[in-house]
Amino acid sequence: MNYWPPNGNLADFIREQFPPEYQGWAVDVGASDGISINTTYHLEKAHRWNVLSVDANPDYAKSLKQHRMFVEICACSHEPGEATFHIHEQNPEAFSSLKPNVRPDLHTGGNITWKKVKVRVETVDRLLKKWDFPRLDVLCVDTEGTELDVLRGCSLHEWKPKVIVTECWDKVGPIDLYLEGLGYVKTARNVHNDVFILKEAE
Repeated sequence: MNYWPPNGNLADFIREQFPPEYQGWAVDVGASDGISINTTYHLEKAHRWNVLSVDANPDYAKSLKQHRMFVEICACSHEPGEATFHIHEQNPEAFSSLKPNVRPDLHTGGNITWKKVKVRVETVDRLLKKWDFPRLDVLCVDTEGTELDVLRGCSLHEWKPKVIVTECWDKVGPIDLYLEGLGYVKTARNVHNDVFILKEAE
């Protein structure tokens, strides 16, 4: 497996929102192989954060279990169950999803084939309970179009993570309205990732 470098700049930005030497708790939904362009890799490896890495693609299970401390191979949504996960065989990291929607303006090469697999679906709330999280400081979601479903499966008003990072190809969308209604402010945009900070935590 070929790896891309982790997203160290975004990890550093997240870490700067907390006191020096802080060892936080994070959930990374859509962690792919656990390294490539990954936001939480440096938090875990360099700063000793507790990170639960989650991905639905079973092809990433070996890499995740080899390189990351806590791993769940499942999808996340607003309710638990079972669903079909679509793996984009030309670019699995960028386009695989529960609800595939490949935009024609992206680099798909025009020759798309999919592998479909049945996967377990959990909510973030259920995973936090299963892994006995004492708190949630950071939630990262990169699920290729189902980010809002994942957010709705987490009781943000109870957990109150200080930082939420979501992938979004559009500069403004329904995620903005949803998180703004819960007290979050978009403070940065890193390529296709939006960073939201909880107002009362500023």
